[in-house]
Amino acid sequence: MTPGKNFITDMDGVLLRGNTPIPGAAEFIRALKDSDRQYLVLTNNPAYTPLDLAHRLRGRFGIQGDYLLFVSTIEPRKNVPFLLRAYRQLVDNYGVDARLVLAGEKGWLFDEVFDLTKRLNLEDRVLFLGRVSTKELLWLYNAAQALVAPSIYEGFGLTPLEAMACGTPAIVSDGGALPEVAGEAAEVVPQAAGAEGLAQALLALVSDRARRAEMSRRGIEHAARYTWAEHARIVSQVYREVCRAQV
Repeated sequence: MTPGKNFITDMDGVLLRGNTPIPGAAEFIRALKDSDRQYLVLTNNPAYTPLDLAHRLRGRFGIQGDYLLFVSTIEPRKNVPFLLRAYRQLVDNYGVDARLVLAGEKGWLFDEVFDLTKRLNLEDRVLFLGRVSTKELLWLYNAAQALVAPSIYEGFGLTPLEAMACGTPAIVSDGGALPEVAGEAAEVVPQAAGAEGLAQALLALVSDRARRAEMSRRGIEHAARYTWAEHARIVSQVYREVCRAQV
């Protein structure tokens, strides 16, 4: 059940855990934004931060050259087949040479993803890493040209925030809460734009260094709103306001 506006007006304050999928979270967050209720989404891992170039080049996966990054469990709602088709168009129609790297364990109904990779002749361009550690993911975020999150639906969506905290531009779909979480710091590509729309958005980013630098700057600023120091400040503020309301 998704909390409605009447439910929200009965609240004094709201704290949400961003790493826990919440049914209807996108609608809930939008309703909170439209209300005057103080709320906080607890999210970003402080381990994710920009690295200097020397650290970026010390990866264990032997990835050479530029790459686009997808980070999540491989399951239907993550929309990986859509990403593969967009990437195929990016290579065929626009001559982009960057590889596609997917970091995440196999979920349910993952066979389609690997079958489609073969059918699209992408086996030499797409790298499946499986589950990676936080330290490895930190390097992967930092060295990527962009993170791509094409999900059909997300209750929250941490990976764009983690990427932005590392200074890596993010391209996200309009699935669920992704646009609200990413804000104006990421490129939002509507699912209705199709694979060609995503391919064009990726092309605009990878071919424009100045655009990537600007998105990197905006992303770092946006992700900073989710640091634990900022969380502590807002939690304290929420409690003070709730206590005053009870007097």
